[in-house]
Amino acid sequence: MCSRVLFVLLSTFTVLAGASVTCDLTQKPSTWAQVHAKNIFFNAYEPDNYFSLNGFCVNNDFMSHTLTYSSHVKLADSSVKVKTDVALNTNFDASLSNCGKDVSQVQWCQSHCQDKTLENVIVSSAVINGSLPLALAQQVFSTIGSPNDTSIASMQVDLNSQGVRIDYDYYDDFNFCSVYVKVKRPSMFPYALFITVQKIVGV
Repeated sequence: MCSRVLFVLLSTFTVLAGASVTCDLTQKPSTWAQVHAKNIFFNAYEPDNYFSLNGFCVNNDFMSHTLTYSSHVKLADSSVKVKTDVALNTNFDASLSNCGKDVSQVQWCQSHCQDKTLENVIVSSAVINGSLPLALAQQVFSTIGSPNDTSIASMQVDLNSQGVRIDYDYYDDFNFCSVYVKVKRPSMFPYALFITVQKIVGV
């Protein structure tokens, strides 16, 4: 509880996930999705009671500036296999942009999301709520009905920082969605956010 209170307090200005829980990645089915982020400082998660949510773990190592989210994904199609991708703050190739094309504030957007309604919720929330990951995670979680079988990992990508790298797993499945979006609102500097939303096994 104290950790979460501190977390919320800090999120007034930004977001800092300051606790760690380790998942047993050998648990079946083998549908784990991990996000390994380097030099990502501002991040958030939903639900806030992840300590009691089997299949969702947050590990933040401040000494090495690394962050890991682990989610045991409940696939809609059990035949879908895990894939991997990398998000950087230096490669916004137009050929990789596949979402948010109808939103004028979106400069670039890459999605691995079969649920296009959820994809649109994420993109619009990223534009409306600004650059804070907690605001994005909370808005998305609330909009989809705060389901108890869903986890969200959200992080701000510093466009000027050196060595930013996010290695992540994804599934081309209706129960998994990742979006990496770069936004430029009037009178604001551009900002970028990365988020994954997934249903969790056993909930």
